[in-house]
Amino acid sequence: THDEYISRAQADRFSNAAGRAAVTKWYEGGHEFVAPSRDDRVQWLAGHLGFSTNDPTYHQVATAPSPGFGGTRYAELSRFGVVLEVPGMQQVRVRENIVYKRIGERSLMMDVYYPFGLESEPNLRVPAIILVSGQAAAEVMPLLRGIRFVTTAARAVAARANRIVIVYDIRSIDESLAELTGDLNDLIGYVRAHADELRIDGDSLAILARSAGGAYGMRAAWHGPRPYIKAVSLQYAEIDKDLLELAQQDGKKAPLFLVTTQYDDFYDPKAVAALQAAAAKSETPVEYVHLANSDHGYDSVNDTIESREALLRTILFLRAHLPIRR
Repeated sequence: THDEYISRAQADRFSNAAGRAAVTKWYEGGHEFVAPSRDDRVQWLAGHLGFSTNDPTYHQVATAPSPGFGGTRYAELSRFGVVLEVPGMQQVRVRENIVYKRIGERSLMMDVYYPFGLESEPNLRVPAIILVSGQAAAEVMPLLRGIRFVTTAARAVAARANRIVIVYDIRSIDESLAELTGDLNDLIGYVRAHADELRIDGDSLAILARSAGGAYGMRAAWHGPRPYIKAVSLQYAEIDKDLLELAQQDGKKAPLFLVTTQYDDFYDPKAVAALQAAAAKSETPVEYVHLANSDHGYDSVNDTIESREALLRTILFLRAHLPIRR
């Protein structure tokens, strides 16, 4: 980010010319690069050359693409994890493949991430954060629950917030926004109905929506009275007319933590100002962070202090609104 020889514009031109076969990641530092960039380059090369570094604590760049993503245009990107290192990420326990909805012969499933130490308090019910992912090509959407960008984020949030995290199957937006919003509403209904079995406090939930996930995440969070949704975070997402109308509706809505990035096609400062004004009118608290040197997907492609601080602030915001009730 502070290279004295190569400008941002030059680097962007090179990255764009390389096309889909390449993924660009930015680091804090000058022309000489820094330790995280060396670690990532070793891991990336290890994947292409067929050897493993065998470091169980390292998660930012995998030696192989996420399961099912090899051979797709997302193969390289699927190697990336989130840039925030959180002690205890590896100790997060995961319950996988829980069916929350059936559509004909098709099952939509979810994974539940449990922070370390819950086994010692079997009667404790813990608030949960629902991680709402964005969109990719329709053929890889059934695999999105297992991509490293999602799994490492779920582990980091669970470990740092000390709250349960839910990751769920999301259909392609080609099947309509209304159906995707309905899926998320059905997931919330399932979680609340099975709260004891899942060890979740069904009256204390939050939504963390990233990228295109903001379209259905915010609709599920703010449409109508949802007293059990205690907080919501919107990360590098489009602020469209429907979202502004939601913000203007009367009634209490969950507090919002909003993150935008400068190098993002979704970023529109006028839309941000309109959302803040609409939220203020409806007395909805909003905390806003704009990252002046970051990209869409900052939490995986920008290995910088700015990105790590924004992700940490997001996690702490959600944690603060989800107290554990004993």
